[in-house]
Amino acid sequence: MKRDFKPHMPLTIHWDGKMLEDITGKETVERLPIIVSGEGVDQLLGVPKLQSRTGEAAAIVIQEALVEWGICDQVKCMGFDTTSVNTGKRNWACTLLEQKLGKNMLWLACRHHILEIILEAVVVHSLGVSKGPDVLIFMRFQRNWITINQKDYETVVWNETYLNAFVDIADEIITFCKDQLLQFQPRDDYQELLQLTIIFLGGLPTTTISFRAPAGLHRARWMSKVIYSLKIWMFRRQIMLTKVEEEGIWNICKFGVRIYVKAWFTAPSAISAPRLDLQLVKDIEKYKQENVTISSVAIKKFLGHLWYLSEELIAFSFFDNEVSTETKRKMVLALDTVGKEQRLPRASVDAAIICAKGLEDFVSLNTRRFFTITGLPCDFLEKDVDEWATDETYNLGRSIVNNMRVTNDIAERGVSLIQEFNKLHTNNEEQKQYLLLAVKHHQQRYPDKKKSTLCK
Repeated sequence: MKRDFKPHMPLTIHWDGKMLEDITGKETVERLPIIVSGEGVDQLLGVPKLQSRTGEAAAIVIQEALVEWGICDQVKCMGFDTTSVNTGKRNWACTLLEQKLGKNMLWLACRHHILEIILEAVVVHSLGVSKGPDVLIFMRFQRNWITINQKDYETVVWNETYLNAFVDIADEIITFCKDQLLQFQPRDDYQELLQLTIIFLGGLPTTTISFRAPAGLHRARWMSKVIYSLKIWMFRRQIMLTKVEEEGIWNICKFGVRIYVKAWFTAPSAISAPRLDLQLVKDIEKYKQENVTISSVAIKKFLGHLWYLSEELIAFSFFDNEVSTETKRKMVLALDTVGKEQRLPRASVDAAIICAKGLEDFVSLNTRRFFTITGLPCDFLEKDVDEWATDETYNLGRSIVNNMRVTNDIAERGVSLIQEFNKLHTNNEEQKQYLLLAVKHHQQRYPDKKKSTLCK
């Protein structure tokens, strides 16, 4: 596999740590799934153990994996969760990896992880800080699920007061969710969130209306808190809620349906990332008309994660067909603007200021670094925007950029793989790594058990 792996396009290196029981004993160790992605590429490099839970330890094993596979030059981007271990300014994984490889790379922070951070702030504000590992109201609902009459539920259309909170966007959200259900969804909870959103707004999902039993409550999965909240609100007449609890659940449902759902399912698009992030800031700021406090806690979190409005990553918008020709012309003109002297992987802007900005306001001379780092041609910038669609270099760049991963879900699948095979078949570390590579290769060749797939 290593000998035959000869990618010729820019690659993104992904990683995500996980504490697991060691294969040779009972103590726990930190495992780091390392995966590269690109146009037509999804390759597991390994799942090594870390000597410590530090950025230095992570950077060392990532560099070793890249050297072992001989792809240091092809890796142009880093995909990661925005934890302090990864994104600190000194002695942290992203900074140290750039130093070890001797080059700058694009910092593709996981947009799903960012949305989870925003949602966490909303949930904690709405329900209070949990004293234990789980939120008590969700635990109570999970225990009482067996007593719930699933045919006796309510939607917002049954009450004018609640309906008014969504009357302006209900049809749009229902249509969006139905369109998403027609597409492949990698997880069951993604499908469940879409279906619950449709039911909550009074629509009819593509299948019959049914409700799944409440699943796990892992704190790292903040999406599950929206799923729980939607169910609790629809069945609230069958469970004992205090006024404070009911208000908190309603606040989560309202923010989740109006803001979170659409943002989550559009997050994987690299080309759209700057435009959607700028719009999301404006949407959250506008949400003050619905709830000033919720808007404030959400915007405070998001302003610390404006990675895709940085002077480098704003270049994604050159390839976004939803960005107007006029805006792209302004962006090209802004390429002569002097930018920040210090290289900053993320933008730092005040909420009141950013809402008055357009995409062109984040472009500077430093934006050209996007093309220097990736090696993508930028000759099209010398032409008029109307000519880009027929320009060969532009379409080549767009194809490559369109396949860049700006969510780190791919690394989570590496975590699932090591969890499944951690204690199986062999306790030899080298053989364990070979086993994981072989299993991953087999899964890619045979993604399902259909006869048509197996007979290829």
